[in-house]
Amino acid sequence: MVVAHREELLTQASDKIQRICGITPGIEMAEYWADDPNHGGRPAVLVASVQTLNSGMGGDGRVSRFRPEEFSLLIIDEAHHAPAPTYRRVIDHFTQNDKCKVLGFTATPDRLDEKAMGQIFTDCAYDYDV
Repeated sequence: MVVAHREELLTQASDKIQRICGITPGIEMAEYWADDPNHGGRPAVLVASVQTLNSGMGGDGRVSRFRPEEFSLLIIDEAHHAPAPTYRRVIDHFTQNDKCKVLGFTATPDRLDEKAMGQIFTDCAYDYDV
């Protein structure tokens, strides 16, 4: 699952996954539901809005529709947002599965509020200084 906070980022991720991998991801955002019966059920790859995953479902959020055991990788786009409570709720849900890895990407790793991304990400695979 790829999680981001803006429709543009979700659309970009979906387009790239489809173009490079040949997989059409499901979209979990606003009126879009990843397991739309018109598309044959839940696809192997999902892109989802963090806001949508946190909303609805009687206060449990739409994230509760997904079993943590179904996911082996959670990708956070704009990962500097990961310490925020909305992202933490999603990350905590999926990492109930100890086999689910969390991978984050960001061009702005230094947060103004100085909340540490190290709370979520244990290693930095690549750092490009300007």
